[in-house]
Parts: sequence; C-alpha cells; structure tokens
Amino acid sequence: MSNSSDERNGLITDLKNLTENMRPPWNKGANRLMDLDLTIPQLKVMYLIADLKTAQMNVIAREMDITVSTCTHLIDKLVASGHVVRGQDPDDRRVVLCSLSDSGIESLDKLQQDMPFAKDEFTSRLSVEELKIFVDAITIMQRVMTEINS
Repeated sequence: MSNSSDERNGLITDLKNLTENMRPPWNKGANRLMDLDLTIPQLKVMYLIADLKTAQMNVIAREMDITVSTCTHLIDKLVASGHVVRGQDPDDRRVVLCSLSDSGIESLDKLQQDMPFAKDEFTSRLSVEELKIFVDAITIMQRVMTEINS
C-alpha cells in the first residue's frame, strides 16, 4: 500500500471517528422536531413541497420514489396536522395540488434556524480562516452528494 493510500485511509478513519463523536451542545432543534410530531417521510414531503412551491400528488410520489397511495396517506396526515393544504388546479379540477400552509412554512423555518451551523453560537467561535475552510468543506460535501445522487 502506498503512502498516499495509507494517508487517505487514516484520514477517512479520522473523519468517521470525528463525526461519530460530534454532539452539538444544544438540542433545541431535536426538541422542536419532537414537538412537531412528524415522521421523517412527512418532513421529506414538506421539504420537497417547499422546494417546488406547489406540487401534484404524482410528482411528489415520483420524486420520493413511493406509490401515489403512500403519498396520499402522507399528505392526508400533513393536511390533518395543518402543515399542508390541498387545492385544485384552476385549469384542470381533477388535478390535486399540494402546498405548504403558513404553519408548515413556519415549522420548516424554525427547524432551519435550529440547524447547528446556522447558529451564531457556533459560527462566532470560528475565525475568518476557519469559516473559509468550513464553507469549502461543506461545498465539497454538497458536490459529492450531488454526484452520488445523479
């Protein structure tokens, strides 16, 4: 095994160890998530609808790789909890459109605000040089995730 291969393997091991031991000193986001009483699939649907603004049921199902009946069940729960509203396409009344309610938008906004990297208590402890490194690292992570998902 070459030195660069050894170095790479060592760095990957370090990365795994570091991420396994990362526990943010705050858990407000986790508490807020528990307060919402939503499942992970329901949150995924909400984030998808937020990205699309308004979405047809079949589009949500396709994007999430689930059946339309499973999608309907998820949407029913989100409508009942007040996070999503159903509407009709003005051009075709047979088409059901889903969008986030004001409550749904507010819930996602609050979750986003509680993300550790968005908090001043995290970023205020980093120097400008460390912030640049962190932004570069996240940019690399996004690129790799995009490559994996495409």
